[in-house]
Amino acid sequence: MKRAAAIILFFLFATAAHGQVGIERDLSGNQINAEFYLEAAKGDVKGHSVVNKFGEADAIGTAWTVITDSKTYPTPTSPVSLEILSSSDVDSTGNAGAQQVIVQGIGADWREQTETVSLQGTQAVDLSNTWLRVYRMYVVSTNTYASTSASTHAGTITLRADGGGATWGVLTKDGVFGYGQSLIGAYTVPKGKTAFLTSYSADIEPTKNANLALFQRCGADDVAEPFEPMRLQSLHKGLQNTLVITNHVSRGPFVGPCDIGFFGKVANATANISLQFNLVLIDNGD
Repeated sequence: MKRAAAIILFFLFATAAHGQVGIERDLSGNQINAEFYLEAAKGDVKGHSVVNKFGEADAIGTAWTVITDSKTYPTPTSPVSLEILSSSDVDSTGNAGAQQVIVQGIGADWREQTETVSLQGTQAVDLSNTWLRVYRMYVVSTNTYASTSASTHAGTITLRADGGGATWGVLTKDGVFGYGQSLIGAYTVPKGKTAFLTSYSADIEPTKNANLALFQRCGADDVAEPFEPMRLQSLHKGLQNTLVITNHVSRGPFVGPCDIGFFGKVANATANISLQFNLVLIDNGD
């Protein structure tokens, strides 16, 4: 990856109504100590979990583009059948490459869904479930003990609509080094969950003049007119060789099902943009 100028913006889980901005507090106003996020990530805080997402898009141009490795984040209003395949037959059962991939996203009931699928090289394999969103996929088993010179997967692994349709996600390589993980800078809060965005950061290729936008669409399951709109949540213009650190009220609540995604563009030519963000998920009890 090219050397990047970091654009870092931190949004603390706090509200001015509960006290000084910059002091982290829960929804009841109780101060949160530094161990909260660790304990939530471990599953030791009842009804809470932590989500880390990261994504990258190469050669972003002058049009707004979602920050994912495939430059797509499909958001259909009805479930879609998907298939998966590799560009190499080595990624197949019994051969030296990737054996199985886990796909995570939103199922037909708008709740989180996970499926493990076995690869058959360049032959497309149908997934058992139908999907409304896919926000993560990764290799879960391989017949190669991976290193920087020996890849977890031999080819580019593509998740797409059944029958050779639109791309939903990819697992790519940097030379011979396979990432083994999708780079999707978007997420959909499942039904029954509420999310708060606690932090995000973005890296922009040096000397580029880039814009970055955060959008949300809550009520994603409202699939009849009038629809819930996509709404801008944050906009940063002219990002170039700049380090920005901001303490602020946390973004949210994002009540599921709710799409959250980052888009980028540049003033001219192209640029690589990568980002990551963190969410706290709270069970709604439904």
